[in-house]
Amino acid sequence: MSILKRLNTDGVVNVITLFTKKFQNFIYRPVNTTVFELSFTNDKVQEFGGTDLDQLEFTMLKPGESIFHLSNNDIQKKFAGGGTCLVLIVKGCAAGYLWFFSDNYYVQGVGNINLKERNAIWVGPAFVHKNYRGNGYNKLLVNKVFKSYKLTNQSCAMTSINSDNIASIRSFESMGFKKASELSSYYLFGRMFESSKEE
Repeated sequence: MSILKRLNTDGVVNVITLFTKKFQNFIYRPVNTTVFELSFTNDKVQEFGGTDLDQLEFTMLKPGESIFHLSNNDIQKKFAGGGTCLVLIVKGCAAGYLWFFSDNYYVQGVGNINLKERNAIWVGPAFVHKNYRGNGYNKLLVNKVFKSYKLTNQSCAMTSINSDNIASIRSFESMGFKKASELSSYYLFGRMFESSKEE
């Protein structure tokens, strides 16, 4: 990952926070990850906001392409895991992306989640470039996935968020996502250990 690339897409404060956490992760850091779920009621997929999705440009990230600060290795892993990446384009520039999965999704410390068995779609990770934050683009990306991809077999959507990512938690809660479970874990000299799991 290029530090300059990350600074450009995520901002100085977020990059300092990221590298501080990476250093803390190596020594010791407690982590709380919350899994959120959104039930689709009456077989109707949720819709958010009033923005006309047809007025915005969306594209799919293709294998071999890069976006923002994601390394080629990160992108390849997500594609290999069955992921699809939706990219929002605003005035010719990439403004954000949202990965989504319909078969399985692996959450570190939680394990593999069989989405087919749970009749669920996984949304995330999501990211909005620092220049475009505060415009509701995270919701628009989720909305586009729900509207554009036939979710005939899915009865709910799932995501996981680190408990210190308050902005992301608020965004997903405003869409109706509810806390389903929480994993408490900790990092000790670069290795993660599970400490407890709540259902």
